Amino acid sequence: MSHRDDWYYHWQPSMSLREVGLRWVRLGQKTYENLIFYPAKVLWPYREYTWTREASRSGVGGYERFETRDEVDREGPDKWDHLYRHLAKYGWDHGNPVHLHIGKNRAAKVGEGNHRLAITMAIDPNRIVPVRPFFLQTVYKTTGYPVSVLKPTVRTPQKKPKPAVQRSIPQPREERALTDEELDERERQIAEIMRLL
Repeated sequence: MSHRDDWYYHWQPSMSLREVGLRWVRLGQKTYENLIFYPAKVLWPYREYTWTREASRSGVGGYERFETRDEVDREGPDKWDHLYRHLAKYGWDHGNPVHLHIGKNRAAKVGEGNHRLAITMAIDPNRIVPVRPFFLQTVYKTTGYPVSVLKPTVRTPQKKPKPAVQRSIPQPREERALTDEELDERERQIAEIMRLL
């Protein structure tokens, strides 16, 4: 095996995205292939943005312009609808894949293709998406924390404390009215403190 063979390997459809990431993180290996393929639902946890029809950017979309040669400046929902129809009818163009950034810092994100990924999830989460992996030293997400290539996660609510922990938290004492003697003693203590200041 040559030194170059230590750096590259052939991607197989049976390889998980986790395996692709770990080969880069642990061994410094990259795929020979420029394109690898995964269902949209596998890529979804790595998205950088969560776009919806209502929260979609306006403008001339890269995919739209590339695929349909359409130079129309569309408003967010209109752009979403146009891309939705196009992806539903034609699927993904392999010449314009999702850009998946994989970092040695064990982080990964969808760098390009968040809109199309969101639309594909709405069409069919099992639809196969072309992916161009970018093997980088460090990956950061613009929003939130980077997602680990070891275990993709989307932020989840904090876990509730275990019952044993809840029982150990001191409960507030019940309030009771002070007696006249206790009130006199407190006033005396306060007066003594004030005299010392």
